[in-house]
Amino acid sequence: MKKKILIFSIIIALIYVVADSFFIVRESEFVLVTQFGRIVKERTKSGLYYKIPLGIQKVNRMDKRLMVFETAPTTYILGDKNPLVISCYVCYRIKNPKLVIRRFVTIDSLKQQLDDMLVSQLGNELGRFKIDNIINVNSESIKLKNIEEKVTKDICTKAIEEYGIEIVTIGIKKINYPPVVAKSVYERMKSERQIEASKYRADGQQQSAKIDAETDLKVAEIMSDAMEQAEIIKGTGDNKSISLYTSVFSKDPEFFKFVNTLESYKDIIKRNDVLIFSMRDSLFKYLIDMGGAK
Repeated sequence: MKKKILIFSIIIALIYVVADSFFIVRESEFVLVTQFGRIVKERTKSGLYYKIPLGIQKVNRMDKRLMVFETAPTTYILGDKNPLVISCYVCYRIKNPKLVIRRFVTIDSLKQQLDDMLVSQLGNELGRFKIDNIINVNSESIKLKNIEEKVTKDICTKAIEEYGIEIVTIGIKKINYPPVVAKSVYERMKSERQIEASKYRADGQQQSAKIDAETDLKVAEIMSDAMEQAEIIKGTGDNKSISLYTSVFSKDPEFFKFVNTLESYKDIIKRNDVLIFSMRDSLFKYLIDMGGAK
């Protein structure tokens, strides 16, 4: 029984030793094999490789793809003494894995060193600008792109020479005011928006008054033209009426006089009226004649 356990243990140990003697390199990574902290092998091509087992040689893997990390929110002081809390992102890739492993041992140490360098460079650059160059409703006054490009350029050379990494881009991700000044800043922004809104309202009222004045003028012109046309039509009608009356009067003056008198009776005499008039009154001549004839 003891012999079987011994054989089984030896087999397990051999399997472990064999498994620990090989490692796989993926297409997306660098692998450095270190022995007691000293680099003994570098593998950059994918495949299966051998190393000394039992912890004598250690496999260190590093991603060769483009990587991104974000800095912690940090308070910066601008050139006009305004504080801002800014967080950034850094896109980078490892170009010299041997330098990285010698200098930092781990990727976390690399990120921390890169974060410290970025905070220093960004702080120096922000000190050259005012708050209006960072936060402004006028896009032409904002210089964030210039700041990002300058910081990226300043860090690139040092990063590749001292850290073994290539900086592809550095960008500002988020900008906030510190809590102690946020309220006053928001009040100032609110006041500025109210002033801007008042300006728009005043412009709107001015435009409205102008439109109303133009409309009133146009209405007056239309009414004037309409009244002028009405007077012309009325005058034309009066002329035709006068011509008609003149024509009828010239043909039979007595009949014309009779018709006009009857029209007057319509306006003077109502139903069941009692009339008292002089027999000599010419207006009621036809009534007198009708009564006498009867």
